[in-house]
Amino acid sequence: MRDLDMARVEPEEVAGPRVLLVEDHMLFGEAMRVAMAAAGLEVVAVVGTGPDALTAADVLRPDLALVDLHMADMDGIDLGRRMLERHPGMKLIMVTGYPDSTALQRAIEAKFQGFLSKDVSMREFVAAVRAVSEGHVVMPVNLASRIVGIRSDDERMAALNAKQLTPREWEILRLLVQGVSSG
Repeated sequence: MRDLDMARVEPEEVAGPRVLLVEDHMLFGEAMRVAMAAAGLEVVAVVGTGPDALTAADVLRPDLALVDLHMADMDGIDLGRRMLERHPGMKLIMVTGYPDSTALQRAIEAKFQGFLSKDVSMREFVAAVRAVSEGHVVMPVNLASRIVGIRSDDERMAALNAKQLTPREWEILRLLVQGVSSG
């Protein structure tokens, strides 16, 4: 058996998306930047306000922006709409600590391609960014299923139980919800 001289072959560097992070909690934004850079994604800027995000998008021309839903100065979905008006080819991912189906529906209507909760692992987070940059849509299954009318087992059971309540039981339930005591 002969030893072959093999030239060392370096993997070709694949240019990933240029990413803009819009996050008003700078500690979280910087943590995302560090993790994404470690995963080989190019973060062009981390900004904390709507006006700064619009300026950064105009100047830096990122391929993709991750936008915080609840910012101090601007609603993230409204910001995303404005960014898309200026840069129709940009991809957007909504990021939130409080995911709900209403916000997901609004994000879809505003043409966001992704919707991520801040409680996902960094591995899932980076995978979602890569998926959206490749043209996929990313959203939590539990929220997406609510939008299309698919209920979880618990929701189906609650609906079934609600159908079995008498009118008097509904009246009592409404009073309890209003804070009236059982007396």
